[in-house]
Amino acid sequence: MIESDKIVLAELIALKAKGIVLSQKQEEEIAQLLEKYPVSKTLIEEILNNGTIETPFDIRKIKMEDELARFQASFPPQRLPWYRSKKVYLWTGTFVAASLLLVIGIKWTQTSGTADYIVKDDSYGQKNDVLAGNTFAKLAIEGQDTLFLSVDPEQQLQTDLSIANNFLIYKKTNPAASTRTKHSLIVPKRATYQVELSDGTKVWLKPDSRLDYDANFSAGERRVKLQGEAFFVIAKDLNRPFFVESNGMEVKALGTQFNIRSYGGANPLVQLTEGKIKVKGKGKDMTIDAGHQILLQAQGLAALPLPNPEEASSWKDGFFSFKNKDMRQIMDEISRWYGVQLQIDCILDDKQYEGGINKNASLAQICSTLKDLTGYNFKIDSNILIINKT
Repeated sequence: MIESDKIVLAELIALKAKGIVLSQKQEEEIAQLLEKYPVSKTLIEEILNNGTIETPFDIRKIKMEDELARFQASFPPQRLPWYRSKKVYLWTGTFVAASLLLVIGIKWTQTSGTADYIVKDDSYGQKNDVLAGNTFAKLAIEGQDTLFLSVDPEQQLQTDLSIANNFLIYKKTNPAASTRTKHSLIVPKRATYQVELSDGTKVWLKPDSRLDYDANFSAGERRVKLQGEAFFVIAKDLNRPFFVESNGMEVKALGTQFNIRSYGGANPLVQLTEGKIKVKGKGKDMTIDAGHQILLQAQGLAALPLPNPEEASSWKDGFFSFKNKDMRQIMDEISRWYGVQLQIDCILDDKQYEGGINKNASLAQICSTLKDLTGYNFKIDSNILIINKT
């Protein structure tokens, strides 16, 4: 962790732990730093949830002035000119900020700069292993603080929200009497999350995805915007069609189930497993029934058979599905779920593969399966996945 980032994170969390309401800009800065340095996320969540700082040592026996003087000495004066003039207490002037700064520094040092999801591999001959992602999301509410959502069943939310069975659930409301408040559910890499919207529609978001919507839909329609990938189970409502806008494409549904894959750099794809949908894109529209898919290409919409409907919903059911995907698609999906960088030292073929594995498997296990399936070689080096072919 860059030292200046460490200071800013410690300072903002100290203010939040004291119960001070932060500005939206400060909340966004915390979110960005936690996403940039996931090793600190668990510690920060403990502090914010419990109001305490838990450390592997007795902080009362540490001479804070000595430790922070040593920490301070590691900064070149020209990098942070305000630091020495403010002594060791930063902007807050509190022991909490100083303690938190020390804890984050020690915790990071103890892990040698390695994220806590990078572990030793004893089974597959890799340099190290990488654990699968988890359930986590950020909920940005218009005009309010950003909420950090995990699997904690004790997490307290506002009255119109609750969490049950790993779903964020919105209270059902009367559309005619409800105000519109913009919500954004943001799922980073190495995470997935599920939400039940105010109309009863369920959405499973994959890593590196975002869903924008009104907390309460209008009386005339239900409309959301998607970046990334998600599986939708649309609640039936004949009077209010459901629209999904995603990367130049609009999907209209009443009561259906479908998957949308719409990451930047790839052609958007809709896979329909139940019901009927109408898709618009490139100035054209097309209607398909279950068992079909629509691809948005440069020249327009293309309807194709859906060879394996289970592949569209496999993620929500707990599996990686490699069916009908080429190596580039498979590796991009692995990169998002395990949070690793790809180093591709060969030309990837466009062959489509068949297979699948539990998404909670470690990366080393995934690589072992993929080697048998594809013939490529995989090497894990910290958070870098190297792919080559002999």
